Amino acid sequence: FENVRFAGLREASSPWRGEPRPELEAAWNSVTWEMGEISTTLDDARRAGIELDLNSLVRFPTNDGGDVYTSVEWVHHLHCLNQLRKFTRYNYYKDKDISFLQPFGETVNHMDHCIDMLRQRVMCTPDTGLIFSHWVKGHDHKHVNFNTQHRCMNFQNAVDWVKERSKLVNMSDLVRHEGAVDLPDFPENLTVHTNGYKGSMWYQQ
Repeated sequence: FENVRFAGLREASSPWRGEPRPELEAAWNSVTWEMGEISTTLDDARRAGIELDLNSLVRFPTNDGGDVYTSVEWVHHLHCLNQLRKFTRYNYYKDKDISFLQPFGETVNHMDHCIDMLRQRVMCTPDTGLIFSHWVKGHDHKHVNFNTQHRCMNFQNAVDWVKERSKLVNMSDLVRHEGAVDLPDFPENLTVHTNGYKGSMWYQQ
């Protein structure tokens, strides 16, 4: 962990914000598209709380190890933030980002998904840090100081951890492995009941 002071000024310059430009795209791509998926095991899936049939898990091709095809949560969170960032400049990105080449209603649905995923992330670990306001000479209204101090995980370590385990693979190479089982519905629509039962049971909500 390390001490980090957030840059909260609305007018602050940052490689992560502002109008589209090469360095902005490079910054976001470095923590999203360039991360790739990682290789994990069935034991990792069990420890992560996967209770659906493990034989339904997508795996890397056998000639690439055959391990479980897995994404990392924080990469998806930053992907969502990046898509929302682009959505604020929709007219610029609508012909440049593959996610925006679908019907507009589907793009909005994607953005709603991202908003709710980020909401759940924030509500899962709410930041109880304090934000103070100050009086500033020449101004009659309070000035909120968002430059708050935080104790943060070293983000570069998280990036390195993913890159050490990442694999870039064409989606067309992901095929059902021998013994693969199809779930009866999308995972999001299935509620798992274990109740001491050794195995996987589910029913549709």
